[in-house]
Amino acid sequence: MTVEAPYRYLARMRVHARPDRVRELVPPQVGRVEDDRDGWCVLVVGGEDLDWLAMHVARLGFDAKVLEPPELREAAALLACRLAAVAGTG
Repeated sequence: MTVEAPYRYLARMRVHARPDRVRELVPPQVGRVEDDRDGWCVLVVGGEDLDWLAMHVARLGFDAKVLEPPELREAAALLACRLAAVAGTG
């Protein structure tokens, strides 16, 4: 299965969770989960909108680090600011 072709953006993130746990939350039609080391895995997902990708990765509930694209880091930072404002802490 290739996640690359039909999407505007292809995102790769390291997720601090066991691969099997992430696979329970991310169906194979949505993304690919690759084994990594030290309790991390790599999630590869595609999407048309960086804000949407940032929101859905945050919803997984695990610590994560964006590997690519760099624009996804910006979208995640903006989402964090928006959520902090909603919570009254930003």
